[in-house]
Amino acid sequence: MGEAFEELRVASKPKAHRDFFFGRTAGHTDGAFEACDRFQHLGLEFRSDGSVGMAREKGRKIRNLFRFAFRRKQKRFRKTRQPMARAQLAVDIARDVVENGFRSVAIIDYYLKHVNDEAQLRALDRWLAEEILAVAFQNGHKKGNFRKLPFRRLRAMGLPSLRHRRRLLRHGHLESSFFQMRTENLIAQQQRRLPSARRETGGTDSLQTGKHRQTKLVRESAKC
Repeated sequence: MGEAFEELRVASKPKAHRDFFFGRTAGHTDGAFEACDRFQHLGLEFRSDGSVGMAREKGRKIRNLFRFAFRRKQKRFRKTRQPMARAQLAVDIARDVVENGFRSVAIIDYYLKHVNDEAQLRALDRWLAEEILAVAFQNGHKKGNFRKLPFRRLRAMGLPSLRHRRRLLRHGHLESSFFQMRTENLIAQQQRRLPSARRETGGTDSLQTGKHRQTKLVRESAKC
């Protein structure tokens, strides 16, 4: 790698370097490399046993995506007096974070595509269920809340599962979901810019013709 850097005439920061190896046996040492059982890169933790998980701060980041989404809807939660109705609202918000939030989907799906630590994803799913129950009953994370609203019923209400979404991603069922959202977002931005551009230029003949056709279609549909 050093020779490749010299050939390209580039250099990297010393703090970005770490010489290490995964020892085959405990206590295995090497004069030039540091023995370790895991390392972190781009928010992922790669382990000597072949498993890949999220770094601790990245797991916290995903939890915060849901926390902030619930916080933004505090007024709606306060207006909703019934615990079951609050639970359904929280479930709907959580699904929106996982499936429709442009930024949140990009973050969550990135980690789900690379992580294979089932225990870590199971813990995140349980945390999300406990967080929704805490919002619904307004009493914090308590195991007793599952007696009031069982996990199975939360699933029937639409509670999303990160483990299940990971399987869908790994099998290619949601491969292009983020890119579709990005394309739709770009199209929406372009459509918002068109009216202002028309006002500034006065509109071209083709645009005016299209507008006339659209008006005609609207009138015809109104007659029907």
